[in-house]
Amino acid sequence: MSAIVANDPAQPRWRQVCEAAVVELDPERLLKRIAEARTAVLEEMEDRLLGSSQAEGLALHDARDMLLILHDIARRDISEQQRTGT
Repeated sequence: MSAIVANDPAQPRWRQVCEAAVVELDPERLLKRIAEARTAVLEEMEDRLLGSSQAEGLALHDARDMLLILHDIARRDISEQQRTGT
């Protein structure tokens, strides 16, 4: 993904919400941001299925994969916080 620039109107919405997820530190809020970003990525993938450039398609797939990894990390962090009571 490109450099993180919050709310950059030049960036498509799916990139903005993915970047917001990447910088979110709170695991509970991260799960919400991931869900929002995942929806935006999947909608964009559907919209561009027939007409997207190869580069944009690869970026969307990379974003989807990154969101899956972030989701796993957030779930692990939440479990750890619950286990330790922090």
